[in-house]
Amino acid sequence: MTTLLLVGATGFLGIELLKTFASVPHKKIIALVRPETLSADAPLAKQARVLLIRDLGVEIRTGSLEDKSSLVEALRGIDVVISAVGQRDTLAQVNLVQAIAEVGTVKRFVPSDFGYDSRLDPEGTVYSAMKLQINDSLVALSIPHTIISTCAFMTWLNGLGEPGRPHPNADRTANVYGNGQTKALLNDVTDVARYCARIVFDPRTLNRRVMCDGHEATVEEVVAKWEWITEKEMLRKHVSAKEVEKRVREAGGLDEKMVAQVRSGFAFGWGLEVKESDREETYGIVSGVRVLRACAI
Repeated sequence: MTTLLLVGATGFLGIELLKTFASVPHKKIIALVRPETLSADAPLAKQARVLLIRDLGVEIRTGSLEDKSSLVEALRGIDVVISAVGQRDTLAQVNLVQAIAEVGTVKRFVPSDFGYDSRLDPEGTVYSAMKLQINDSLVALSIPHTIISTCAFMTWLNGLGEPGRPHPNADRTANVYGNGQTKALLNDVTDVARYCARIVFDPRTLNRRVMCDGHEATVEEVVAKWEWITEKEMLRKHVSAKEVEKRVREAGGLDEKMVAQVRSGFAFGWGLEVKESDREETYGIVSGVRVLRACAI
């Protein structure tokens, strides 16, 4: 039986991964949870997710990315590690990588690198640079790994790429990036979890970066869908590619990530691009998942 440790189990993606992996036969799932998340003072949303973990019958181990010794202890007897930590903890994965190297028995590590392929970022956002730093450390320490790129999450559509906006109905406007006809690849979080559960146990994906296929859509198609759902016309605001680049440079934190995804998908369609420098292998179907390509990182 394979034993899997899920880091970031109470987060947005982590809880979906947990629900998916809990139904995979012949696999034992363990959730790594921070001590403070298990306390009575934890936010109610976190407490609810801890209850869900317990209801699923999943074992909980305590540990923190800031405490490498706790990670070493949590990694005892673990075969596969999947990290689903959020943007704020991206660099904190350095301790996790070092702990995996110290333990020396983990057969595969999947870092939190879901979303767009950071190598395609021409100027390099802070977030992309952090993800690439983690990737480089895997190679430097000879850690067996699989990196999964899933393009944009469909939750981006709630605000049509406008940071802080809950949904387009908030002001009845829609940003149209570039010419509005560039196709982007989108995946729902439940699909991302399902892809991960299949890819991570496929021997062909070991020490590879796997770029998943997704649902193709232009921003004009997305806006038209919103109009059809709400039966109301939206005011389109055209945003040039140059303006998108300016917004990326000026944004910070989570906003930078959001605007960078806009640039990656709807301004330039990077999810559909292939790096010519890669020695690509086209797999087609990997364990039931449509894969665009797989290559070394």
